[in-house]
Amino acid sequence: LFQIAYRFGAIFHAEPPPGGPGRLDQAEALLKKGMAASPEKWQYPHDLAFLYFWQARDYETAAHWFQYPADVPGSPESMGPVAAGMLARGGDRQASRQMLMRILEGAEHDWLRQTATRWLRQLDALDQMDRLDAMLNEFYVRSGARPASWLDLIRARWLPGIPVDPAGFPYELNTTWSTTRLSPES
Repeated sequence: LFQIAYRFGAIFHAEPPPGGPGRLDQAEALLKKGMAASPEKWQYPHDLAFLYFWQARDYETAAHWFQYPADVPGSPESMGPVAAGMLARGGDRQASRQMLMRILEGAEHDWLRQTATRWLRQLDALDQMDRLDAMLNEFYVRSGARPASWLDLIRARWLPGIPVDPAGFPYELNTTWSTTRLSPES
């Protein structure tokens, strides 16, 4: 009955001035009131997740609220992967990976398995790039020079070959900053 009041009222309360009062706490209280009155409405925790993501940039709390409706009958199956994405964006790749593994194990639809698999590969790529960036930094510290290409690290026996991402594409080396990035083809 009050779904529109809860949802739009929350958006208004969370909106920063001059469009609204910028009160995420009041937006949360309003949506929680809606959840208590209608626990079957997955939209309330979804809206709360979105507000924490968009207004507060609090990815951990957003992930919690995206995951919350995953068990509500009729809620979109995409809630779990979105929650995992929030955790990764907030820097908690391990929790994101664990959530994606649970989704992968329990997924009933191919698209959900494919989504979880793709996101797990993305997490693997981020981890690999962190390790490569640390290696590039160490190479610079020890040699005093930034590598001109991956061949410098291969010749120095730091790498067995040109590193590739989980999809099989070679990582690109930014020689100016000694950082790794994904190939645009990946």
